Amino acid sequence: MEKVVETLDPAIDQRVMEELSRALAQLEAGDKSGAVATALNGWSQIPAPVFGWDVSLMHVDTLVYILRNAGEFQPAIRILNEQLSSAFYRDYQYHPYFLLGTVYFAMGELQTARENFKIANRISRGRCFIDEDPAYKALAKT
Repeated sequence: MEKVVETLDPAIDQRVMEELSRALAQLEAGDKSGAVATALNGWSQIPAPVFGWDVSLMHVDTLVYILRNAGEFQPAIRILNEQLSSAFYRDYQYHPYFLLGTVYFAMGELQTARENFKIANRISRGRCFIDEDPAYKALAKT
């Protein structure tokens, strides 16, 4: 039986969004460690199961962006792998693979980045590269 996502309490969602917004501002200001701590604090406010909420995918996208751009690659990879193995992941969701590709790309692990971009590309039928860094698509085609 397929697990269905629920609507997260708007008050919790608002707190998470505020923390992630604050983390983005910290990252922009060059405070990488502060951004990571703030983002993880926001993420920790989402009740279990963290991927079982309607806003989880949006929040994981922001969280991974912050972690990746702060150079905290392993936590980003762990969270995305948790998403992929959760009961709420669906076969048609390409975004976790695409985000994994961006993390591995940032790490310089191009073979693993390519593998994840190719999976995302296959699932999305090319949509995953729209409005993204052209280097990601170029790598997937090599």
